[in-house]
Amino acid sequence: MGRVSGAVTERLSYFAGINTAAAATMGALQPFTAGGAEFLAGASYFAPYEDLAGPATGGGVGWAVTPKLTVKVAGFQSSNEVDEEAPDSQLARFEAGYRISGVEVRLGFGYMAQRGGALSSIAQGAFDAGQSSTSTYTSFSVAAPVTEKVTVFATYTDGMTDQSVSSALISGISNARANAFGVGVAARDVLRSGDGVTLLAGQPLRVASSRATVTVPTALQNGTVVTFDTQDIDLSAEAREIALEAVYTTPVAVQSTVSLGLFGRLNPDHDANAAPDLGIGAKFAHRF
Repeated sequence: MGRVSGAVTERLSYFAGINTAAAATMGALQPFTAGGAEFLAGASYFAPYEDLAGPATGGGVGWAVTPKLTVKVAGFQSSNEVDEEAPDSQLARFEAGYRISGVEVRLGFGYMAQRGGALSSIAQGAFDAGQSSTSTYTSFSVAAPVTEKVTVFATYTDGMTDQSVSSALISGISNARANAFGVGVAARDVLRSGDGVTLLAGQPLRVASSRATVTVPTALQNGTVVTFDTQDIDLSAEAREIALEAVYTTPVAVQSTVSLGLFGRLNPDHDANAAPDLGIGAKFAHRF
């Protein structure tokens, strides 16, 4: 619905949002998308667990400990009443940022609990396991100027998810390790004053390792006796999605910009059999 932010004192600030993206509310994407991610979901690569929470309500505070060191603490709650295809989520995050000689480094630690799913996936039908999960994750980000007009930035996130199930067909699921990353470069005043070019590449959250033990029916004997077989299934992603985006943004009027971009995804949704997603886009934005 909306978000607000402001300063309480010279060193203390606040931010809050109602049914908005948690990453945007707490400023997790800036400056690490540097104005890019116009057509791809930048939070999928630069703040993946916050992105999984979906539209969330909550907020937090930021404190400038010193002119170079800042910390943020935030908490958010989301409900599947807002997004019926996502489980209920609770998210907490602590982040410390340090800036020196124009280089900004951030280290974040987070916790996410989901009821009715894991990593925002929901089991249905015979394998509906009354699933719940808790995830802990760490993120590391850096943004550094190469020249007065060019900045490079990167983020890497690694997490572990503990899953619990209660199903006759699923006897156990191992912890799931997942990771995501995003890298990019941004240049400003390229062709005219105030314009910019941003190049982004990233991988959304991908399960690198996890296994499940399931019991499935394999045969029906004499019309009444069902034969079952227990199998160990690899739940890790079979492929790796890589997303790419190139965007040119230029001012067209006071407080107005136009962005033109090329974007694509290889192995969309980490599916080895999926055809690449390719597209072009145009966007007009006006600040009030």
